[in-house]
Amino acid sequence: MTTFVSHPRPATHPADSAASSVADAATSSDAVPGSDQASRLRTLIAELGSPVTRPAFAPVSASRIGPANAADPTLESAARVERAVRHAATVVGRTVPIIAIGSGKGGVGKTNTAVNLSIALASLGLRATLIDADLGMANADVMCGIMPGRRLDQAISSRSPFQADPPSRTLAQIALAAPGGFRLVPGTAGASRMADLSESDRLSLLDQFAALESDSDVLIVDTGAGLSPGVTTFLSAADLTLVLATPEPTSIADAYALIKCLRSGLRASRHARPDAPIALVVSQARDEVEANAVHQRIDKVCRRFLGSPLALAGWIKSDAAVGEAVRRRVPLLLDAPGATAATDVHRLALQIAGRLSLPIRATRAHEKSGWLSRLARVFHISTMQ
Repeated sequence: MTTFVSHPRPATHPADSAASSVADAATSSDAVPGSDQASRLRTLIAELGSPVTRPAFAPVSASRIGPANAADPTLESAARVERAVRHAATVVGRTVPIIAIGSGKGGVGKTNTAVNLSIALASLGLRATLIDADLGMANADVMCGIMPGRRLDQAISSRSPFQADPPSRTLAQIALAAPGGFRLVPGTAGASRMADLSESDRLSLLDQFAALESDSDVLIVDTGAGLSPGVTTFLSAADLTLVLATPEPTSIADAYALIKCLRSGLRASRHARPDAPIALVVSQARDEVEANAVHQRIDKVCRRFLGSPLALAGWIKSDAAVGEAVRRRVPLLLDAPGATAATDVHRLALQIAGRLSLPIRATRAHEKSGWLSRLARVFHISTMQ
């Protein structure tokens, strides 16, 4: 998670040295016995068809924060952060939580995850809105097989040295229905103006997110890759930041660089959430063992150089069905709902819904199976019939 101690210890090595340490770090970690709640969680998630051997958002899940750990200031601080996140929607000026998705490097499946996560959240009865904020290189609409007539650039003022024209449309007017039951605010591709937005324009876009809240339970923001201000502005404003990484050493190193930037290099702004959690999602993993190894490497370096642990939100296995769905321009969860990677995305959506206490609405299928009520008891989620 983001900042588990009040004043994180700054890195004692240059960024390049620390990033190199990520790739070479050992993969071992101390085992922590699970609680009854963690056991129920594993049982619940196992119903999706794939076993889980550790609690969600390890290593700071609720099952590891209790009286036995009361003397550990890091875990005490983590508990306070977790309680704050569960009530993120009550923050003044924010009625709907924001999930931002970023990555240190491109090609890790960030937009694919954003689109399919939006569908998975919508399948839980949530009104999910995806904002494609990969400025200048947006392609969520391509993955959905749609050709929008309105795009994000229309919500930006047309500025010149002599005048500042108001935006031609609001984000709510740009949003359109996307396959899978979510709403999409299409981004703009191939526009240098969008790739080099001023800070005032980026903050203006964040101001406009409020226009989407009346019809949304959660906002998902797909950002660009890297460390540019066009990326970190959106990531720093989120109530939960998901950083994607693959098992490749370059991806691991770049993911750590992004996390370090978010935790120690942010400038204060009216939208910043400096204590909001950061969690890792490992994509294109061979199996759970490899995904956990990637998490342990980055977590170890975060503990050593940033003074706080890194949560693990989940993992998505390498699956040929993902590439096939992209080529067909159909989201994976619609093209191959039984694929292993699709199951992993559904599991990630469950973890996030519980983490942010999202108002899940039971569907007829959910009511018949009864699993939603069990999910609500485990996560203390409020359900709306």
